Amino acid sequence: MKAVSKDRQRTVHVVSLSELSLSPKEESKLPNDLPTLLSNLHNILLKKSPDTDEIDFNTSQCIESIQSKIQELPILIQPTEIFDILQATLKTYIDELLSIKTCPKVISNNSFQEIFNSLISTQVTLDLSSIFENNLFYARTVFYRSFDLISLPLIVDFLNDKYPSELFSHMTLIFCTIINYIDSASRHVIFKKDDLQNLVSSMHSLIEYVDKNKQNSNVTCISITVHSILLCFVTLTDKTILVPSIIETKCSNYVLKWISMQDLSLDIQRICMYILYNIARHDQGAEALNKANGINIVKDFQQRVLKPNKDNNNELYTELRLFYCMILSLLTEPKENQEDLYNLRQILDQLMQLVVDGGQSVDNRCNGFHVSEPIVILTKLCVHDKILKYVLNESSVINMKAKSRIDCFCELLLKFRGALASENDLDQLSLTALFNILWSISFHDEYIEELKSNSKLLITIKSLANDHGEAWVDQYVSKHMSSVSKAASGILWNLDENNPARTVRTITVPETKKELPSDINITNRMRVMVSYSHADKEFCHQFVDALQKGE
Repeated sequence: MKAVSKDRQRTVHVVSLSELSLSPKEESKLPNDLPTLLSNLHNILLKKSPDTDEIDFNTSQCIESIQSKIQELPILIQPTEIFDILQATLKTYIDELLSIKTCPKVISNNSFQEIFNSLISTQVTLDLSSIFENNLFYARTVFYRSFDLISLPLIVDFLNDKYPSELFSHMTLIFCTIINYIDSASRHVIFKKDDLQNLVSSMHSLIEYVDKNKQNSNVTCISITVHSILLCFVTLTDKTILVPSIIETKCSNYVLKWISMQDLSLDIQRICMYILYNIARHDQGAEALNKANGINIVKDFQQRVLKPNKDNNNELYTELRLFYCMILSLLTEPKENQEDLYNLRQILDQLMQLVVDGGQSVDNRCNGFHVSEPIVILTKLCVHDKILKYVLNESSVINMKAKSRIDCFCELLLKFRGALASENDLDQLSLTALFNILWSISFHDEYIEELKSNSKLLITIKSLANDHGEAWVDQYVSKHMSSVSKAASGILWNLDENNPARTVRTITVPETKKELPSDINITNRMRVMVSYSHADKEFCHQFVDALQKGE
């Protein structure tokens, strides 16, 4: 397959925070001078005394006019223009209206807060997910612009419990709305590795809020806020390339502390395990978790929560057991990860079922997991022969359309062979992981014939063996996986498709007692391919050098 030309590569625009606020020119697009109405209301409120608890006629008229103008927004043509106006109005509402301290009773009045309700009513008419999916640059813009809202003084006060008590419920609703914007937009952003660098401080404040309020589940508003923040971190950590920046927020340390607490709700601990799993998918994340005693903390969680419920097949415990195994697999070196196969059977069944169901789905997902995720875990686990053979020969899967489990992996590789053209980072990760697991399979003689009999597979492997991925989307790949070209070459070598050493073995040599000449042609020498994990790269280079010196 030819590499995608450079002019076809995805261009990821980097936008500074300062560029994301609406410019005066953009604000002038607001219908019927909505900014002026908001400014008028601001001036009216400034003149009120703290004792005022009623909304007078002028205030009421101004509020109704603002609501009316907001309700007119759907007549605009572009949904993005409507949402721009909604976010600009929300910023003004927070920064210039709710922040006024001279009339708390007016601001806490339901009639006044109908302004925000009008914003939400208009927003729900928009399909934000579709807007972001069809305009990735706009999703990026909304993502950063929403973090600008998080940085507003009143929101900062809210996170530090310094807001007026009468605004508690209202501020919770506003804050969760902003977090939802961040979560929704981030699902469609193609991130670069340093994209969160300027947001570390804001994200740390979110983590600290959760830490202070994680046990206030009896207070509905706080519980909703905590869940919203944690679910947003699930989405962000799922973008593996962002994990190094997220580590700087101390997220990994806090989450490990939270799952160590016995009085924390199981639902929050489930979300925490999801975050830990996402962090562990990055080598730097795994390193940070290990430095924080992550393996022992996760094992303690298993003893305290999972082991007493080992026979509980409730969906929650089934999911927690899966997360536990995946986290442990990612935090330990392959040689250390040798749990008893009997105890791993159920997990291996789950992983293989995720591969089957995810691979057969339209969006390559199953139960929230992209198909690349279980394959990456299996790639690491299957360095153990017993585990590999269980997965390929005995694992319990249903509704598999492929004729065998090996064929399932082969069909998936063929499905993702166009990953370069798709410019999709998850498709490319899937392709990389599939090449690596097929490489592991190709080391076992009993599976070689099935691999060699798949002509389409061999053609694909040969076509990608020399493709070094110049056009690939910037993505993260674990040090425990080799590149597609290296894995492809390794597979061909193991299948005798690109292995001159095995060719030499098949040559018939006449019987003779003569000594072979010492100056034997170098092309007839036995050649050796050294396969290694990237983690052992330095040692293996030294080993190869030593072999060459001994020629």
